[in-house]
Amino acid sequence: MTLSVKYNAESGIVETKLSGVVSPEMIRQETEQAVALAQANDCLFFLSDYSEAQTDFSLVDVFELPALQTESDMDQCAQIALVAPVSSAGQELAEFYETVCFNRGWSARVFRDREAAIAWLVGP
Repeated sequence: MTLSVKYNAESGIVETKLSGVVSPEMIRQETEQAVALAQANDCLFFLSDYSEAQTDFSLVDVFELPALQTESDMDQCAQIALVAPVSSAGQELAEFYETVCFNRGWSARVFRDREAAIAWLVGP
């Protein structure tokens, strides 16, 4: 499993990329690192790319992710774009995450490709 977290100054987006088998602990690390980087750069846009990831967590784990965002001091005004895993199970978990976020007042959206995710984040 690999995790990459960087700030793209050109687009003003904190970008994370996970590949391999992703566990709930890796999601915690991703969130904490991304939020710290966003706070350091006064950024509210997040792009999480899971297109090369295999998920190793449950619906309950996904249900708890917005609480993790709150615990990590992510600003609730943030916009979160998620590029879904290619597996149908991974896509279903990503769509469930989008719904859970919506129901808890977070702005999150799932995409099939990175370009569409970036367009949504930086669009009008």
